[in-house]
This record gives sequence, C-alpha cells and structure tokens, in this order.
Amino acid sequence: MVGLLDVDPDFEQLLPVEEREVAGKLRLPVYRVLAGDEGADVGELLAQTRAFGAIVLDGMLVQRLRVADQVGLRLLGAGDLVIRTPDANLIVLAESEVLGTPESRLALLDETVLFAVRRWPAIAVRLLERYADQSQTLAAQLVIGQMPRVDRRLMALMWLLADRWGRVTKSGTHLPLNLTHGTLGALIGARRSTVTLALGELVERGSLAKRQNGWLVIEPPPQPTRAPGDRPDLPTIRTDHPSPWQPAAGNDQPSEGQPRSPRSRREPEREHRRWVRDNAVEQRRKAALLIDSSRRLRALQNARNQRSRLPRRRFTA
Repeated sequence: MVGLLDVDPDFEQLLPVEEREVAGKLRLPVYRVLAGDEGADVGELLAQTRAFGAIVLDGMLVQRLRVADQVGLRLLGAGDLVIRTPDANLIVLAESEVLGTPESRLALLDETVLFAVRRWPAIAVRLLERYADQSQTLAAQLVIGQMPRVDRRLMALMWLLADRWGRVTKSGTHLPLNLTHGTLGALIGARRSTVTLALGELVERGSLAKRQNGWLVIEPPPQPTRAPGDRPDLPTIRTDHPSPWQPAAGNDQPSEGQPRSPRSRREPEREHRRWVRDNAVEQRRKAALLIDSSRRLRALQNARNQRSRLPRRRFTA
C-alpha cells in the first residue's frame, strides 16, 4: 500500500491544511511486476482489481499498438497514468495492450481516489494535467515519426526519452535504457535495418555513444532550420449530403421523452458494413463495368504498341 499523498507531492499542496491529515490516511494498493514476468498485461490487472486506472511508481510500461501489419510502441514511466479503456477499441486498431517490465510498480486508482476527488476536486485537476502532459509527449512522438531523416528522428527520440529518464553528466546526458534496434524502429516508425545504419552514422560522428547500461547523448536536440510556414488547412466535416458515416438530418434526434443514447464507437463500422451489404449488387455491376473497360483499354494499348514496332518505310527522291 502507498499513501495517496505520496503518489504525487503536489496533491498535498492542493489541499487545505486542515484536510491534509484526513487525506494522509488514504491508501492505494500497489502491485509489482515480478522478475522474469516481462510482458505482464496491465489491462488484465485493472480488470481483475476493478480499478479504473493506475499510476506508475517505478519502472516502465510499454504500450504496444498494431494497425494492419505496422506495430508502434509508446513508453510510460514514473508518474504516468494508465486508464482502463473500454472493450470497443478504435476500428483501425488490430491490437492494443499495455505491458509491464520486471520490477515495475503500479499504484491502482480505485474507489479511494473517487472518494478523494469528490471531497477535493483539485486532485482531479492534477490528474488531468498529468494526462495532458502525456498527450503532449505522444504528440511529439507522432511528429518525430514524420521527420524525413531517420538520424534526426533518432536524436529527437533520444532527447524525448531523456526528458523522463536522462541524467546529465560531464560527458553528456546519460540515458539508462537498453533499447534494441527493433524497439527504436517501432518508436519512430522505421525499419530495424535502417535504424542500425542511422545509429552507426550517429556514433561515428560523435552524436551518440553506446554504453553498457544505455546511451550517452552528446549532440544537442534537433533545431528548426527554417521559419515556421503557414498553418495547414483545417479539416471540416461535410454535412451537405447523406453519407454512411454521418446520420441524415433529423434521424439523429431522439423523440420526446426518450433519452439520447451515446453513439457507439463501433457504429461507423456497422453502418459501413450495412451500406456495403445493401449496395452489394450495384457495386458488383460497377466493378464488372470497370473490369471490362480496363480490358478494352489494355487491348487498345497493345494494338498501338504493335503498330509502333512495325518497320517504317524509307522514302527516296
């Protein structure tokens, strides 16, 4: 067990002095990933204990996500929040799991935290601030994955990780994380072989140095090379025509006396499948026409190619 006020030192500062003694008596259950149990499923732990989330006290959690055949990773460290997600994940996600590394410790968020939030709402604000900080880190990782050069991606990632786990030394910033080339590739969206080549270049030019217990980051983080350009065009939602993804006007309004039910996350997928089923005949007819048109165009192109290969007549005076 761990005290609620020990989970975040800012909790105590947010409470009135006369309430701190009461809050100091609140305890949260703590679970540890045993040595040799690498890959313990945090989602399963939250479901078994009926906790709505957890705070990482020590160690590291790895969030693994897969879209089609592409796997991405996200690292969570001390102070980060893990919130139990509903069973219906995003349509595009094939897998989503949070795994614990050995010796990681989690403080479970259960009814005790709900009681504290009801009595001291400022605690909820602090938890939201933590979650917002994690969202900014995740957004930064998303931008890093869009950088064109893999060596710059790696340097930006090293500094992103150094914000959490780095220690400043006389030789540079020590990052005590043993990350394989495959893991680094999943963090920045690059192939393992490409990461290996880029790391070799960074080590050769003195930007990074491999250590037995991690990395030494020597080169400063990447800086902008040009002034920021214009803002991108903001997306808009089209509502001027019916679509399988958008309820028609008037159909999404509940009748009088009927409560408005929340829209399911899987509803767009169900609507799309229903639309495909209802229009299957028409879609097959259009597909047949496209195939027939493609065959005629291919035959016409082959005939033109054969004519162009015929020997040309030579004219003489």
